[in-house]
Amino acid sequence: RSVSLFSSKYIQTLEPRIYYLAVPKVGQNDIPIFDTRSNNFSFRSLFRANRFRGGDRFGDANQITTAITSRLLDLENGLEKLRWSVGQIHYFRDREITRDANVLKSDANQSELVAEAAGSITESISFRGNIQWDPNENKTQKSVASLRYRPNIDTVVNLSYRFRRARTDVEQTDVSLRLPISERLAVIGRW
Repeated sequence: RSVSLFSSKYIQTLEPRIYYLAVPKVGQNDIPIFDTRSNNFSFRSLFRANRFRGGDRFGDANQITTAITSRLLDLENGLEKLRWSVGQIHYFRDREITRDANVLKSDANQSELVAEAAGSITESISFRGNIQWDPNENKTQKSVASLRYRPNIDTVVNLSYRFRRARTDVEQTDVSLRLPISERLAVIGRW
């Protein structure tokens, strides 16, 4: 649909997604594990065919993913001004294939709820953020917020904050920059 905001014209999209995945449980204990790891859980992982990375394990599944994305596209130049997405997996049975034989099967009825947003405040300032919320524990498991200032191709300043719940919660900030001093010299830094 057409939308007018701040004297600019946009197209707003509404993009629902439904993804059904059925993978039978096949015994894999006789296959050694060389490089298999669990995928990091994110919005993109909601639509993966395997919850493992590597060729040694293929996870069993009977699940449906529901998600929705909305975008604001600038009508004059087609650039994406804003995008937000939210989604979750709903499981119809327990996941029994694990990476480690000592790990119990996963029996939650639903995954964590994942949301992300990205956009441009101005031509030189953009932001990105995401959050993973666990409805079973009623807690945020991961979150990231970042801001970027890039007025030209030679200058950039990035600010970000990350939180991840673990045995000991992890909170990180990250500041990085590249500022030109002359045509052949620039200051580069990160904290």
